[in-house]
Amino acid sequence: MSKLYVSLKAICLKVWLWLIVCFLRVMTKVKVSQFPENLAVDGTTTCYVFQNKSYSDVMVFAEQYQKLGLPKPAVLRSLSSKLSTNLSGKLIFLRRPEMPDIIRGKLPLRSPEILQEVIEQVQSGVVSNIRLIPVSVYWGRTPDKERSFWKIIFSDTWSAPSVLRKLFMMVFHGRETLLNISAPIWVNELMESNASSQRMQRKLFRVLRVHFRRQREAIIGPDLSHKRLLSNQILTSSQVLRSIQIEMADKNLEVKKLEDKTREYVIEIAADYSYSVIRLYDVFLSWLWNRIYEGIEIYNLQRLKTVAADHAIIYVPCHRSHVDYLLLSYVVFNAGLVPPHIAAGTNLNIPVLGSILRRGGAFFLRRSFKDNALYSAVLHEYVHTVLRKGFSIEYFIEGTRSRSGRLLPPRHGMLSMTLKSYVSYCEKPLMFVPVYIGYEKLFEGKTYIKELLGKKKRPESWRDILRAFMKTKNQFGKVHVNFGTPISLDSILSEYCSDWRQLSHEAVAKATWVKGCVGEIGDLIVSGINQSVIVEAVNLASLVLLATPKLALDEYTMSAQIAWYQDLFEKLPYSSDTVVTKKKSKEVIDYCIGLGLMVRHHHLLGDIIKSNEATALLMTYFRNNVLHTLILPALCACFVLNHVRCSKEDLIEFIVLIYPLLKTELTLKYSEQELESQIFEIMNYFCTVSVIKRNVSTGQWVKPELGSMAFFQLSLLAACAYHSLERYHILFALLQKRLGESITCQQLEREVCLSAQRIALLLEFNAPEFFDKRLISAAIGTLRDLKWVQWSQTSELMLAPEITVLQKQTYQLLGDDVKHLGTGVQ
Repeated sequence: MSKLYVSLKAICLKVWLWLIVCFLRVMTKVKVSQFPENLAVDGTTTCYVFQNKSYSDVMVFAEQYQKLGLPKPAVLRSLSSKLSTNLSGKLIFLRRPEMPDIIRGKLPLRSPEILQEVIEQVQSGVVSNIRLIPVSVYWGRTPDKERSFWKIIFSDTWSAPSVLRKLFMMVFHGRETLLNISAPIWVNELMESNASSQRMQRKLFRVLRVHFRRQREAIIGPDLSHKRLLSNQILTSSQVLRSIQIEMADKNLEVKKLEDKTREYVIEIAADYSYSVIRLYDVFLSWLWNRIYEGIEIYNLQRLKTVAADHAIIYVPCHRSHVDYLLLSYVVFNAGLVPPHIAAGTNLNIPVLGSILRRGGAFFLRRSFKDNALYSAVLHEYVHTVLRKGFSIEYFIEGTRSRSGRLLPPRHGMLSMTLKSYVSYCEKPLMFVPVYIGYEKLFEGKTYIKELLGKKKRPESWRDILRAFMKTKNQFGKVHVNFGTPISLDSILSEYCSDWRQLSHEAVAKATWVKGCVGEIGDLIVSGINQSVIVEAVNLASLVLLATPKLALDEYTMSAQIAWYQDLFEKLPYSSDTVVTKKKSKEVIDYCIGLGLMVRHHHLLGDIIKSNEATALLMTYFRNNVLHTLILPALCACFVLNHVRCSKEDLIEFIVLIYPLLKTELTLKYSEQELESQIFEIMNYFCTVSVIKRNVSTGQWVKPELGSMAFFQLSLLAACAYHSLERYHILFALLQKRLGESITCQQLEREVCLSAQRIALLLEFNAPEFFDKRLISAAIGTLRDLKWVQWSQTSELMLAPEITVLQKQTYQLLGDDVKHLGTGVQ
């Protein structure tokens, strides 16, 4: 009777599996998103590990194993409850239902008995080694777009699905199934000498459990089942309790009032992350991007996927537009990873929109909270909680959107919080991922120009959102996203403190090395963003056309100059992460004309490419995006053109002196030690392409003949550096004029701004970025750091000899019109 029962059970199981296979073949389309190399059949005993016991998941894998070249899984034998001495192809489930649960689907995590058998066979030498290959199947979590409300409702979550829910998931998400095959876990590598099989079983079970948890975090996000306890968790943290005690002592307030204020701060700050809203975002943003952009180009995405599986990720993109918030989350989600929590300013926390952004992962922080210790403690603890729960975080290290197109200096507030939180709780190694985002047209372009001209920034409102929405009828070209080289926090911390893992939170807060460490991280991140720059068609056209006095150039010359820049980028790349467009120079011109940035005037002697002042103002933004990649060649060209012959000593002396100012302005990557070799490479390249010559006997470089094509090409390149040199000369001249006088730093900044503004109005189109107060303030700050500019105890201005040298050298490089006007100060 028992044999008949077993036979009938086996027949029923085969029929059931056949029905599942038929259903899956009709309803599913599987994408293999992860498959390590060297997993082919090699004679090694192989077991496959699943997190949940699910017939549908098993059959999805069973239909794919042969295409992937994997050993055959023993499906029927594995689904049987009996153990077998033959482990080859066996399937292992970490969750096994003790009885069917149609509605709730509760599956307890319990170490399966077969793991002990695996350990015993390896320990006894029955098999030399066993490899366990983790297999995961995700329903409805592929980069394909989910446009159905029901698909969103029945998407994959952390809970083990019931039979009924799994059926709906298969119906709604069968065509969007993701199969992940992970790298094998070798049992031999985990074995410990003299350890019992029970101990090794628990260890192996823990390793598998952690693997599946981390992979699920990377794919669908951390478990949010305890988010309602967040407020109480923050209230009971030692840092917040300490701040409450200090507030009580200083301001004589009741504990109840301070606790209520703390809860208000948590509500003000915290995100309310929702998977359903994230998926609705995907539907809306897919429509929006297709409406306004011609496509999103993504570079080095695999680099991100590689580190995301085993690391906590902090995304640190440049900040060009409000679109950045949505764009990066969209790209990350469509890459099969969980979107990050995003640090946003309270200016975006407007009615309705704030709630929507919160559910998409935004948490809001005030621009300044220096004098509010309790708010600072709550924010710090919130960031710590988010990291501890396994979420990735995104924040803009510049602190605000760049109005000029240049990368702004790093702000250290969020970096400091991240570092202190990580040292307190470092379950997974943490990586900062610099992200470059490049646009070909900006929503806020005209607004930025008005703000640079002095117009006060208006608070965000629904009127602005509706106005921006109306612009979606226009085309904004393509968007480009490049993921830079990840920066390991562990390695930087080890440089500053070898035993940082043993430090308490209080010890880290008092450590003197933290400030220097945070500063270095900030510099590495902004340098990483600039190294990941994407030089696109709009950038190349802007570099060339804005170098002309009348914003016009014949098409042949413009095409030749663009081709030369492309060759320069290829022969002297700014970084291995830098991406340059593959478009031919003629295609670059046609593309920019199609975007409305330039027009072609037909002429019998050759077509003219021209832009107008209003459009050229917008193009300065895109020139400044990539200016750092050409600034050193431009400086060399500028110096050569203003000297009949120049020696390497004179050229190096000048660039070394001016370099600290340029490094601050453009966030350049070169150290002073690297400058000399970089200058030689540039000058050798100029000689190779015959735009300059070198006198063999004297070793001096000779500029090309006036009127030659080489002279004109060098002139256009040199023009890329003129604005910076003119601005610096105005600063040096004013410093010399005010030497010994009583003048404050703020008064000096104002005078330089006014002088630069006057020269821009008299000589060129009115480019507000030329007299940007941020640039002038940063230049003065650099001179003060170098101690070239100081104030005496009686507030008198004192200068180092280097200022006089730089004033004379920059004066030689200026045009005659600028020399005639001087500094513009009466």
